[in-house]
Amino acid sequence: MPTTMTIAEHLAAFDRALSELIDHARAAGAHAPVPPCPGWTVLDLLAHQGAVHRWATGAFAGEDLAWEPLEQECRDSADPLAWLADGAARLRTTLVEAADDAVAVTFLKDAPAPRAFWTRRQAHETTMHAVDALAARTGALPTAAQTWLDPGFALDGVDELILGFLPRSKTRIRSTTPVRVAVHVTDAAVGFTLDVHDAPPIGTLTGPEPDGDLVVRGTAVQLYLALWHRSEELADSPVWPLWHDTAVL
Repeated sequence: MPTTMTIAEHLAAFDRALSELIDHARAAGAHAPVPPCPGWTVLDLLAHQGAVHRWATGAFAGEDLAWEPLEQECRDSADPLAWLADGAARLRTTLVEAADDAVAVTFLKDAPAPRAFWTRRQAHETTMHAVDALAARTGALPTAAQTWLDPGFALDGVDELILGFLPRSKTRIRSTTPVRVAVHVTDAAVGFTLDVHDAPPIGTLTGPEPDGDLVVRGTAVQLYLALWHRSEELADSPVWPLWHDTAVL
């Protein structure tokens, strides 16, 4: 699960995502629905993201924190946005101060060392939920142009999804007939394939024009949003009947 981004670059993306998440959540209001996450309100979103930040921090201390009490802290808080920011600050400090060989649990296939893993993972986790807050603010799934996302960071997120998330045994995407999904990134010099069958799928980094039975094509930002089910901008792609069951965030 390679990345060309540095820890410092992932931390900068984390900082930007946190700022966007707080701004959009404040503007939307705690009770606004979150279009990419049916049944959630903004308060649910804040509780989830803040719990993730605290759980990731606990990983470096060897703590297996219970999820529900963490989320309840947010719901009981007089200021859920401040509660979110506090947990994010503690996570950031942990990531900055951790040694490169620090020991902590990780969970993606072929994950890098924990410090690099968690910095990358929380940059993308927080970014995607900041997109959710943007959707809550506007009342609709966003287009790429409506976001702040950088193409290089978005490409890193597509890489993490296809090479790290989807090949896990718990991934739901399966096919009784083997099928190859080709991901064409129109503004990058690389592409991806995902071989789907009746076992965990196999993701591969390729050149810019991969072959496949099903093809999805777009910019890095468009693909990042669409493959994580946060945009309908590429809704005409034939990949979606197979891809619909891949949501993991």
